[in-house]
Amino acid sequence: MDYILERKVRERAPAYFGRYFRRVKVVPIEEWSEKLEDALDGGLISEEERKDALNLDALIRVKSEDGRNLLLAVEVSHTLEDKDADRALKRANVIARVYGIETIPVVIGAYVPEGLQDRHPKVLVVQVSDDN
Repeated sequence: MDYILERKVRERAPAYFGRYFRRVKVVPIEEWSEKLEDALDGGLISEEERKDALNLDALIRVKSEDGRNLLLAVEVSHTLEDKDADRALKRANVIARVYGIETIPVVIGAYVPEGLQDRHPKVLVVQVSDDN
């Protein structure tokens, strides 16, 4: 079920994130995979960080309301848990170093446990309806 939601998030990223950001565009995995390889070759990240960041569910390029270019490091799960937010934050930090721009960790899912946003204030928590 998570795979179906992951696909929908990538296919409909502007619908899911357009209420928060402008010019929402999914970055193809081939692009960020290559950037991770270059960062590894340049000594910017470790092999472990590269492998972990490759498991990111989606990387999305956006503009903030004030015009800044940002990236969203997105973890998708039908039922969100604290470990999803931790993973998003960890992977966002790697992506930020690789791209050299602010990267916001994001978790998106149908079921969000109470207090998740409070426990992870640096992570954007997005809830979608169960039929999405």
